[in-house]
Amino acid sequence: MLGERTLDVPAFRIIQQRTLVAVFLGTLLIGLMNLCFDGTEPGTLPTLFPTRVQAGALSITYNISTSLFGGTTPLIAAALVDTTHSLIAPAFLLLAVGLIGGVAVYFAPENARGPMPDRPPVVASEQEAAAIRQAPAASWPIPRYGPAACQHLRSSGG
Repeated sequence: MLGERTLDVPAFRIIQQRTLVAVFLGTLLIGLMNLCFDGTEPGTLPTLFPTRVQAGALSITYNISTSLFGGTTPLIAAALVDTTHSLIAPAFLLLAVGLIGGVAVYFAPENARGPMPDRPPVVASEQEAAAIRQAPAASWPIPRYGPAACQHLRSSGG
């Protein structure tokens, strides 16, 4: 997170040129840096909570933190600009937040290499998993989404 935030100061410098192209490029640079976070967030956040409380814990913590920090960030950024008389001050705010996020990511549990601790396996054995991988798609379990699910529901009367 901190690595991606290091480009905030140059992006703000570009935006300060106040031409249409410069503002577009600076904003684009900030947006591309945010993709690093926004692309991994939906897969990472649910893994931080046990399954039995995942939906509630995730929705409460995410929405409270978004309203608390997302709602006050413009106020803090404006106060920084007013206090320092520098239009680049919000870039340093983003840098500080990136540092805090980097510490949080460092201490977040890594569970990409195996099953989640409190989730049961979806197959009973390695042999069952291998059989499912080798079976043709037509013999897979009932589809849940898409046109195949609709066709299954029509043919089964459900």
